[in-house]
Amino acid sequence: MRRKHWMALLFVVMSVVAYGQTDGPVKLPHEKGKKQQASGDRQSQKAKQKQLRDNRRMEKKIRKRTKKIQSKETLKRMRKNKKKAKRQVEHKRDPFYIRWFRKGRN
Repeated sequence: MRRKHWMALLFVVMSVVAYGQTDGPVKLPHEKGKKQQASGDRQSQKAKQKQLRDNRRMEKKIRKRTKKIQSKETLKRMRKNKKKAKRQVEHKRDPFYIRWFRKGRN
């Protein structure tokens, strides 16, 4: 009895598999091929990279001009402030000799 059930089930499964598609995948008109899509991605990637490069160049020019118009004392103060900010970000204290002789210390 069980053998008949298994044979019937096998027959049903085999008949379903035999009626599969034979033409292959159907491409819709709005879908692009892999090569076209990849070339479009490459072009957009190149455009993004070019825009990033241009932005970096402009920022570099702006920084250079900003520093050029500063006086010597201002540049010196800017360097000190930059070092101090870096030290604070790293959570480090000032060296002892700076702390001992700081202006306005009571």
